[in-house]
Amino acid sequence: MGGRHTRRRFSRSSLSLSFAVVTATALTGCSVASGDPNIPVPTFPVASAGQAAPGSEPIKIAIPDDCTKLMSTDIAGALFGQPLGSVAAQTVRGVPEPSVGRTERVACTYRANGQEATTNAAKGPVLYQLNIGRYGDAAGAKRQWQLNGNAERADAVSSKDLTIADAPAVLIERADESTLAVVYGVDTLTFVLPVSAPGQDRSAAETLPDLAKRILPALAPTQPAGSRPAPAPATPTPAAEAGRRSAAAAPGPAGDTRPGSRYGPGRTRPGGYGDPVLRVGLTGGIGAGKSTVARRLVERGAVLVDSDVIAREVVAAGSDGLAAIAEAFGPEVVGADGEMDRPAVASIVFGDPGARARLDAIVHPRVRERSDELIAAADRDAIVVQDVPLLVEGGMAAAFPLVVVVGLDAEERVRRLVGARGMAEADARARIGAQADDAQRRAAADVWLDNSGSEADTRRQVDALWDERLVPFEENLRAGRPVRSGPAELVDPDPTWPDQARRLAERVAAAAGERGRGVSHIGSTAVPGLAAKDVIDLQLAVDSLDDADALAGALTAAGFPARPEITADNPKDAEPDPARWGKRYHASADPGRLVHLHLRVHGSPGWAYALRMRDWLRADPGARAEYEALKREAAALFGADPDAARYVAHKEPWFDAADTRARTWASSGAWSAT
Repeated sequence: MGGRHTRRRFSRSSLSLSFAVVTATALTGCSVASGDPNIPVPTFPVASAGQAAPGSEPIKIAIPDDCTKLMSTDIAGALFGQPLGSVAAQTVRGVPEPSVGRTERVACTYRANGQEATTNAAKGPVLYQLNIGRYGDAAGAKRQWQLNGNAERADAVSSKDLTIADAPAVLIERADESTLAVVYGVDTLTFVLPVSAPGQDRSAAETLPDLAKRILPALAPTQPAGSRPAPAPATPTPAAEAGRRSAAAAPGPAGDTRPGSRYGPGRTRPGGYGDPVLRVGLTGGIGAGKSTVARRLVERGAVLVDSDVIAREVVAAGSDGLAAIAEAFGPEVVGADGEMDRPAVASIVFGDPGARARLDAIVHPRVRERSDELIAAADRDAIVVQDVPLLVEGGMAAAFPLVVVVGLDAEERVRRLVGARGMAEADARARIGAQADDAQRRAAADVWLDNSGSEADTRRQVDALWDERLVPFEENLRAGRPVRSGPAELVDPDPTWPDQARRLAERVAAAAGERGRGVSHIGSTAVPGLAAKDVIDLQLAVDSLDDADALAGALTAAGFPARPEITADNPKDAEPDPARWGKRYHASADPGRLVHLHLRVHGSPGWAYALRMRDWLRADPGARAEYEALKREAAALFGADPDAARYVAHKEPWFDAADTRARTWASSGAWSAT
């Protein structure tokens, strides 16, 4: 079942869904911190800039003698999710080695100091290291790169050949660190990413090429003319390029630009398709292991969209977003490196609602536009997984047809943050305390992935989710095919039914927007203590059946395709006119949660009947017991049928008679339709 999706591999992309989340993320980053030039790098001899070791040729200075000219600490901090002002860069210059043709060597080390930020950068754990060697010609650089690569492969767990901005590269992964070796014109670059790097929520295969794509354009102007391929433009998210390549490889027909639906909970395409893309919200508290789940989903074929990354991308150096911010708040909000000075912007907008609104008005439309581009680049049958750290805190769960939460006990998260990321315990507890708690996340979760076991256990859970739920969900959604309920099988009352119904009702209400007049949980699962089929029945009230028809696309995008063959309820004796019992009917495309969605005109007989029958059964224990006995009788007679048609028909005469009793109860003053 999962083979069709498994064939595709996509890189990370980005998306953000709320003004608050966008603004908070855009302001997250690190101020520029000066490095400590006296920290030695043990891989080669150390010399002061412009000096040479005894007996060697003078160093010809061309590579910047300050690593922050290649990548600012602001950018490094943002990439690794470090607190403001907590990243420092060290620059060490090495001596030339004429025997191999090397004329320069520079080493850069970026460190995260956590709560111990001082001028002594050596106290902080390493985020990543970069060694650059410059050679007399491109042939010499490539020869040395090949030698280095062969040596690095000798003890590697795995290796992979890549091309980055037309430059050959090899990715080497070991148990304790990963290395990316690149030859670019007359330069060799070696990036080293420790497994223990704090704040790292992406795989080495994603992070290291991303770093290289940012460094190469900054290094290119220092090389001799004609010694290198033309650098590709720096891209804050390599997934954007991958997504565009994916779209170019399998273009749709004219008009298939997929700019997004105004309804929000899905994306539908113009050009005659009307087929939505399945969007899955992925979230979890800090340290819960969300990145592990995200990586496995990408391995299985998901298009991963990252809310944190895109909010930074739209205000990156040289962007029109940053230009607009500078125009609104003054040129001082742009640092010497061309990047946004996040602390400066934060000091302006925090505590000033008007300033924050101006910032939101700049950032949010660009995030939305970029998000639409990324989703539009996916294949028609894509499963888009949107990584949104603050999905619960931002109240965004209803915007997704499915929400997956990665769960882990808070104390275990503290242990992992301290042990794996090097975070101070007080900082870890403060960050966890500032986020939603487990109860709030469970309330938003359609799927709760327990990450308390081994990584292999988590991967097995993700694989089961992919094969058994996400792939068939996507196929059903694309085909406009609701899941049928199958045989009539009664189950004992589930105390979670009301919470599930609430979550689903919020999703339906978000899709309906202004055309909706309220969503109610109806049917047997809405009656406490009543055995029922495990199906959630919901009722969406509308002003007219025309409105109901107009909502078909939005509801399908939210995960509820229509069943057009069902257009009315059975009239009851008190109001026998069939014309007044019209309705529209949708059902869930999600195989993991059966939902029947009834669209009825607000105030119509069918609308009132569903609410009145539910509330009467809640209020009358005798009627409830009588109805359950009938349900069990019908299930015993017709439970072996492939569908529930005869089960439903067997109960219909009882409903006709019960309507009179329910009306009598309601007219006593104990009930009113709402």
